[in-house]
Amino acid sequence: MNEIHEEFYETNGKKLAYLRYGEWSDTVVLFFHGFWGGAGYLPKDAGRDICVISFDRPGIGRSDFIGSYTMEELFARINECLKSHGVRYVHVMGHSAGGYYAQVYAMLNKDITKTLTLMSSLPPMNSSKFDHLVSKSMKRRRFLTLYMKPITMMYFYTTAKASREQADQIARTHIEKMAPDEQVFMRDNFDMYTSVIRGSGANSGKGAFTDAISMYAKREDVNIDVPTFVWNGTDDNSTTPESGKYLADVFKAKKFHLIEGGTHHQYLVHWHEAVNEAISFTGDQA
Repeated sequence: MNEIHEEFYETNGKKLAYLRYGEWSDTVVLFFHGFWGGAGYLPKDAGRDICVISFDRPGIGRSDFIGSYTMEELFARINECLKSHGVRYVHVMGHSAGGYYAQVYAMLNKDITKTLTLMSSLPPMNSSKFDHLVSKSMKRRRFLTLYMKPITMMYFYTTAKASREQADQIARTHIEKMAPDEQVFMRDNFDMYTSVIRGSGANSGKGAFTDAISMYAKREDVNIDVPTFVWNGTDDNSTTPESGKYLADVFKAKKFHLIEGGTHHQYLVHWHEAVNEAISFTGDQA
């Protein structure tokens, strides 16, 4: 198993932390974690087939809090880091909210993006074209985050406190709602899961709050012009298979995987399949 390296990239005295699975290469997998997630939300051998780079977004996990930021600003820092290590191309992968970050990254960086893989991905979160995919509860959170910030900040503070102090209990509760193979993975990697939960509550929830601000910012359209693969579970209530199929159709995905019985964390079980599919794509597959 390749080692996991805890590293960071510093700009203006602020550290953007990331994990590196495997050794640096000119082509890497760039992974975007989900909301209330973290860089380490991956199998321990995630870099078995290729170097994988996974960033904690600002204010989350080991990354310094920097206040509000846009996706474009975050991507600029990520690209500076990758360039400093000789990275020329990326296979972009994202889970849940990280799937939305991955979509925008691939759109803005199509010249260096070889493939895009969306795993239980959220759609664009504030776009009329995709708004029918956003649940009523998510729309309510979007409104509160953008227009009632004091109330939302208190929610994030309270949730972050619970994440730091009750990670084990939260993890066990969540695991019970997962598919059997996802439960096995999580129980075998319980320390990873609880570490991610604790890290998501860093900086008293201010990092998660600015993550939400960035995610809910108005972005009228997202156009993808790179080979795309979409993975979804049939029993995923957070990002439904109908939503995944719509993204696959709109982005003209090369393959739509519907995992029977899979819930929101099926990407962990199928990680290596998804990576191998992306890195072996030759451009002539139907």
